[in-house]
Amino acid sequence: MNSVKKINWSEPWLVASAVVGLPLLVWIVRLSLTGWVPQGDWAVAAVKTHDAFSEHLQLLGMPSTSANEVAGAAVHHFGPITFQFGWLPYWISGYEPWGILLGSGLLVFVLMAIGLRAAQAVAGLPAVLSLGAVFIALEVALRGFAVTNWNPFPMIFALPTLLVVAAAICSGERRWWPGFIAVASVAAQAHLLGALFAATIVVAVIFLGTKQRKLRLPSKGELGLSVLVLAVCWWAPAMDLVTRDPSNLDQFRTYLTGDRVEESGSINWIVLAGFLTLIWLLVRFRTRSDFGVLHDLTLWGLVVSCVILVVFASRQLYLLMALSIPLLGISLLMASIWPRIVAGRVRLFAVGVFALIVLAAPTTLGIYRALYQPTGQISERVTEALRDMGSTDPVFVDGTGPMASGGIGPGVQAALVADGWFVGRNEFTADPDQAFRSGIRNEAHVLVSIRNLDEESDLPTIPAGATRLDYFRVEHEFQGGGELEIKIYRVD
Repeated sequence: MNSVKKINWSEPWLVASAVVGLPLLVWIVRLSLTGWVPQGDWAVAAVKTHDAFSEHLQLLGMPSTSANEVAGAAVHHFGPITFQFGWLPYWISGYEPWGILLGSGLLVFVLMAIGLRAAQAVAGLPAVLSLGAVFIALEVALRGFAVTNWNPFPMIFALPTLLVVAAAICSGERRWWPGFIAVASVAAQAHLLGALFAATIVVAVIFLGTKQRKLRLPSKGELGLSVLVLAVCWWAPAMDLVTRDPSNLDQFRTYLTGDRVEESGSINWIVLAGFLTLIWLLVRFRTRSDFGVLHDLTLWGLVVSCVILVVFASRQLYLLMALSIPLLGISLLMASIWPRIVAGRVRLFAVGVFALIVLAAPTTLGIYRALYQPTGQISERVTEALRDMGSTDPVFVDGTGPMASGGIGPGVQAALVADGWFVGRNEFTADPDQAFRSGIRNEAHVLVSIRNLDEESDLPTIPAGATRLDYFRVEHEFQGGGELEIKIYRVD
């Protein structure tokens, strides 16, 4: 490893941050220029970002799929921190879609930069290169999705950063406590899986830091800053806990104790064998590693991943969102076994890979473009129709069928909300943060009915006495293509 340390970079984490940040900027520009708009879960997140600091404060994260396992368990991911972070860029943009991309990309960049700075504090250039390789791999896998606002993406980048910051704390770097709290909060609030990993990493910090006798409590100033960061990150979930009945914690208890539907899923023995092999190799080469407690924390994360594979067999697909942990293990292992190769060639390889993904690779998958393109077209037509009517009534978006209700409908709602309309829609999971929109159908309103003509679904329910104001169709290329039927009614 000595050959690595002789490389004279005064601040390698800054260089690495610039390298991993460049594709984010390119993807933000590309998606903005190609007409990206949020749809589906992205649109749900966009509406909650719009409302983050409104008179209707958003206290919870995205709705989860808990009701698929336990009837009546409407659990949300633990907090709105990603919406709060993205609110300012979205507001500055005038609630344009590029503001969402800017906020999401900026959050990912901040997480990576924090991780790279902590890596330099833990083990210098070797750790920066190893973590940088992980971020490169994640960006190669996600491409332009990395700057979109789906809630698992911040967690994906937060987990390796959290392990590295935890290693800095366990190494006696007490100034990293506020950063540890902030990154752990992002991971825990963005997704329930991130909350599980964050909790176990906190336990690991206490255990390993105490065992090595290097764990240092923060000074008074650092403690005050840590408490402030904790309060800023968790005031909203705390408000939900004390002001709502049932609170999200009550819903979580229902999920843990309720009667489950029959779960389909079995242990993926191939993946488990791969994880166990990686654990064995990391233990085998522990004595050749210069990464110290970071090596041990990565092992800890892999053990937790194995437990999730065994205990939550029906949810093992979610472990793809924690892919960064085995990637970090592989990266550390390579740096321990082949230090000279890593030192001499990683930077050139990284530059080559980034040139490829930035200049050549598609920004997003075609199937995703097949959803957001018709969403944008329909949103523009509906907005024009509403303006032509001169109506100031609230709007209800009713999607019929999976594509219209789960993808296009939320996208149309997000676009209309961004344009200043008061809009509700049919929801899969009731969101207490959005309950103020639930009464729209009980008063005079404009109904926007969306149906995919190529899906088998019930016909939309139109209230008696409704007056049809507009009708049009939009072609789409999703799953072989077809047509979406849009009808606009006035309901008195």
